[in-house]
Amino acid sequence: NHIQWYGTPRHLRRIRDIPWCGDVHSKSTRSLFEPDVSIRIPCGTEFVNPQPPDRNHFANAFVYHKASRTVHNDDCICYYSNPSMIMSAAGARHDMLSFHQSLDTVGLILHPDSPMLFQDWLTKLLEEWDFDNLATAHNAVCVGNANNRVRGLLLDRTQKLAELSEQFTKVLKEETAATAAGDSARVGAASPKGVTARSALDADGYDDDPQFQSFDEYNSKLPWRPSAADSKAKLSAGSYGSNMSADCECG
Repeated sequence: NHIQWYGTPRHLRRIRDIPWCGDVHSKSTRSLFEPDVSIRIPCGTEFVNPQPPDRNHFANAFVYHKASRTVHNDDCICYYSNPSMIMSAAGARHDMLSFHQSLDTVGLILHPDSPMLFQDWLTKLLEEWDFDNLATAHNAVCVGNANNRVRGLLLDRTQKLAELSEQFTKVLKEETAATAAGDSARVGAASPKGVTARSALDADGYDDDPQFQSFDEYNSKLPWRPSAADSKAKLSAGSYGSNMSADCECG
C-alpha cells in the first residue's frame, strides 16, 4: 500500500486506524503538495484544538488547486445554493456567501490582535491566489468570480472584526484586573461563554518533524487540552503579541 495519508489535527485525533504520515498544520507537510496545490491555515484562529469543538468550526485548511483555479475550504467561508428550510430559518439565502457564524462568538482566538491577523491573512491570500471558484462544505460550490466575492465579504465584515478586537481587549483587561484581585468567580464570568485562549504548542519538533509513526506517539507530544489557567497566564503575559503569526503556523 503506497497511499500516504495526511490530515488535520482533528482527523488525527478522531480516526486512529489510519497510518497517518503527517499533519497539515505543519508547514513542512503543506509544502509537499507544492507547486500544484497550496494549503494555508488562517491566522488568528485555533486550528489544532478549537473549543468548544461542537460549535467552533471557523478554522480550517484552505486548499488551492492552481490548474482549476479552485479553492476548497470546509466551514470558514460558506456558500449557499438552494439552502434547506432549516438553513433558511438561520438566515441562509440562495447564492449567499458568508463566514461561519462562529466568527461572531468563539471562532477567533481571544486576543486583541486575532481579528486583524485574520483580516490581513485573508487579504494576502486573495492577492496571491488567483482563484475563480470556491468549494465549501456548506453547502455548495461558488462557480466564477469567487475571489472578488470573498473580497466583498471581507469588506462587509471589517467593522465587525474591529469590534471583536475591542471586545477582546476589554475582556482581557477585566480578567487581568480580576486575577490581580484574586476574584476567581469574576474571572469566570468575564469571558464570553465558550471563548477560550489559543492552546500552547510547545512540543519540540512539532513543525519540523511531522513524520510521526503512530497517533499515540504524536498525541503524547501535544497539549491537546490545555488548562484554562495556563491559557489565561499566556495571554496575560502577552506571549502572543507580534509573534502570533509565526506561532499559529498560518501560511
